[in-house]
Amino acid sequence: MPTTETIRSTVAEVLEIAPEQITPQTCFYDLPGFDSVTILSLIVALDDIGVEIPQAKASEIRTFEDVLKLAKLA
Repeated sequence: MPTTETIRSTVAEVLEIAPEQITPQTCFYDLPGFDSVTILSLIVALDDIGVEIPQAKASEIRTFEDVLKLAKLA
């Protein structure tokens, strides 16, 4: 299972921001250019590192903490 830092790095890469900018409260929808396509890219990237997030849960992802909860790390 990937660590929080591995997940943070992956999320940062998809969002094209520095990992240090991501806190548990970071709301993805407040970031420029974030949309439904970005959510799908995020789910694929997380799956590539071993974090499976069902597409049915994609609509629940609002913050980095949501990602961690779905990954069972929060």
